[in-house]
Amino acid sequence: MNILLFQRTIPSYRVKVFEQLYSCCNVVVCHSSVTIEGVESYAADMTTPNEIIPGYYLATSKKKLFNQSIIPSLWAYKPEIIIGEYLLGLLTFGLLFFLNHFLDISLLAGRTL
Repeated sequence: MNILLFQRTIPSYRVKVFEQLYSCCNVVVCHSSVTIEGVESYAADMTTPNEIIPGYYLATSKKKLFNQSIIPSLWAYKPEIIIGEYLLGLLTFGLLFFLNHFLDISLLAGRTL
């Protein structure tokens, strides 16, 4: 079963958790590689498969992630389940909600995970 977990960024304290999720449940983390709201990305510390996806921001400060380019990851992994951290606050949620009906994907979204 393929599961994608969309994150704004990879904080240091979640690296080991994401690696364990991949080991036991085949969860691939899709994320931005920039600092968001002061949280630096530790994507380089990940030893399991993960996808860096471009993000689009409100204004030029790159503090608030506004949308993510998710289509390439969806086609590459063909997930059965998508989990999204802060997904309800992104335009990405609308696209996933729409595609959910065509791709038969289970969608779990929350403000924080």
